[in-house]
Amino acid sequence: MNLQRDTGYLATTQHELFSPLNSDIFINVMRFLQPPEIITVRKTCKTLYSASHRRIVWLDALNRVMEEHGLFKPTYHLDSMTDSQLGQAALFPWKFSFMVKTSNGVPLRPRAQRILVNSLTNAERVEQAEREDGQDFAATMLVPGGRFLLTTSDAYSVGSYVKLWDLGQPGTPLLPVLVATTVLESHCFVCATAPTQDGLGIRIVSKFDAENQMHADPYKIKVHEIFPLSPSPVFRQIGVIKVPKHVMCLSVCGDRIICTIFTIPPRPPLVIVWDFVRHLTSIFRPYFGTPAEVHIYDKYAILGLAKSLSVWEIPPLQPPAVDDADDATAEEKLPILEFLLPFVKTSTTRVLHHDLAWSSDSPYRRLLVALGFFDTPHVSFDVALYKMEDSPPPHNPALPKSVPVVLTRGSFNHTLEVQDHLMRYNPHFCGNNVILAGSVRDFVWLFMVPIPEARESRSSSPTSCMLKIGKCQPYEMEVAPATGRVCTITFDGEIRVIDYLLLDTGKV
Repeated sequence: MNLQRDTGYLATTQHELFSPLNSDIFINVMRFLQPPEIITVRKTCKTLYSASHRRIVWLDALNRVMEEHGLFKPTYHLDSMTDSQLGQAALFPWKFSFMVKTSNGVPLRPRAQRILVNSLTNAERVEQAEREDGQDFAATMLVPGGRFLLTTSDAYSVGSYVKLWDLGQPGTPLLPVLVATTVLESHCFVCATAPTQDGLGIRIVSKFDAENQMHADPYKIKVHEIFPLSPSPVFRQIGVIKVPKHVMCLSVCGDRIICTIFTIPPRPPLVIVWDFVRHLTSIFRPYFGTPAEVHIYDKYAILGLAKSLSVWEIPPLQPPAVDDADDATAEEKLPILEFLLPFVKTSTTRVLHHDLAWSSDSPYRRLLVALGFFDTPHVSFDVALYKMEDSPPPHNPALPKSVPVVLTRGSFNHTLEVQDHLMRYNPHFCGNNVILAGSVRDFVWLFMVPIPEARESRSSSPTSCMLKIGKCQPYEMEVAPATGRVCTITFDGEIRVIDYLLLDTGKV
């Protein structure tokens, strides 16, 4: 054997294997890896280490993270970010999850925080002078990603002022900047957001409820849209529909809104599906039960009842007879499938969903979260994580292609104050975990349940963590765990923007 010749052959082969051409192949392979996996792979050899520092790798990774977590596309200034900042931002969901998991009962401290100061027009100053008890900030809604915040004022004589604020890209503690202002008529409440089809604009869904106000059209749903990065952003109304009575619960999926409409018992409420782009509607009445939550998946409605999760086929969409609908015109329907929630002796249940509209192409779109609250023998709650799984072939065309299946469960102890918040706020998905949020006094509580890749025979190991938010007691809060940002609003109308992760100047 010629050792020198063989060794030279091996060296040549190794050189060819890790040539610049194959470096491009490795970069393409990294497009299928999660950011923490890229960090692991880069430790195996110099070529992979070098390839993992190419800007395209982390630009790709951050775009995938935003898509999978349902974050608003303009959340980050991608073109102006350094390669290191792209990598840090892509790792934010896993870094934040790790901080929660390893907190060991020690509250996480903010890296930066600031107070949002309102920008008033002359008309607003006059309104404030006439009504001393009015608040500039009566409600807030954080757009997924945490960069943009919607605020709503109390109702003045002209209506409620709705404002969109740019809080700065996550990880950069900049002073908030007012983007645009509009006025919604009194008794109009912002209740959901969704992205435009190109992902660059925000759709704002509001419900109008003027019962006992002698209004010609006392019940309506409106949709506005705004493109915050355009040269002159403005709120533009793109849809409105009249409904028979006040809206009980509502969610958005793409271009469709699903909601329940109150009816006088014992008749169950109406369910309305509205395509606000094509202005088509579908209306039906569940044969039994009053849904606490409603969602859309494909061509089916998913209704969360007191003790069950049910799947209903949505009737064909038609031009909206609902504008003049009487509740007697709705067809009564039975569910295609119904599943009892896996909770025993619960006092309250709720089925939640991260806003489907913000994650239409995400694997998280298939997930539902059910909560069951126990009052005895101690205050606690159970979490059941469902996944919409495709039925194995051969598929019965009379049944939905996907059905909710329990992936895992978890249990937590908590206080009654936290329960109230958990009942109001939707869950978030962060680095392969579900995160639920609530607040008690001057802390935000986070409850985290890992998302398993397959169904678990035993319950997962959930964790909880507290976030310090300063000396304030919020009555409302908005959390964006995938970017490490929290917004709180206190009883006196003060809004705080709090960052628990910052973009550093060092390497990834």
